[in-house]
Amino acid sequence: MHGFHGNGKRRSYFEGWYFKQQNEEDTVAFIPAFHVNASGQASASLQVITNEGSCYVGFPKQAFRASQKQLLLHLGDCVFSSNGCDLNIDEKECTLHGALRFGAFTPPAYDIMGPFRFVPFMQCRHSILSLHHQVDGRLTINGKNIHIQNGSGFQNNSAFLQLIVTSYSGTGAGKLVNPLLPAAFLFIVFIHIPDIKMVVKYLFFTFTSLITLCGILGKISKKSPGDNS
Repeated sequence: MHGFHGNGKRRSYFEGWYFKQQNEEDTVAFIPAFHVNASGQASASLQVITNEGSCYVGFPKQAFRASQKQLLLHLGDCVFSSNGCDLNIDEKECTLHGALRFGAFTPPAYDIMGPFRFVPFMQCRHSILSLHHQVDGRLTINGKNIHIQNGSGFQNNSAFLQLIVTSYSGTGAGKLVNPLLPAAFLFIVFIHIPDIKMVVKYLFFTFTSLITLCGILGKISKKSPGDNS
């Protein structure tokens, strides 16, 4: 899952990449992302996380370009790839300048999605691109200089259709687009646990939770907005 999956997505979509790097003193993470809201309006963003806090910069969709074949993102004047990051942002919310270079990625032995990667209707795709790689470079973030030499990096990617719940209105009750999505989120959390007993417990919990959720949604859909019974 190295390439971009959001081409052609018209509504309720999110795809983000998590670049984390650290040395003995500092940890810095970048989260470039592409999103489409429920109305079909597309945009992009970059979140920068440091030891001191975080900042968020929004971009129009025209500022975002991504390859479908490899890890290569252009976000404004910033470039993110498997070789490193070139960063150049001067905004009120955040100033960021510098460059990082990555060593060879160390991917996990198996796809983290397991057999679920073959399921065509899964609304969430999660991939770890590198468990560890060397990072070298210099950054200036909001006036602070950060030098990373022989640092450690981690990189992953997530893409999913957003869960949309419409609120009550005069014309009817709320609707859940897909009750399988909560299971997909829980799967991302628990799939890291190799213990087969925990996996079985997770599957049982997911099944019972979906049954309960469907029952609640059924009652809600039959209930009119003014019905207090």
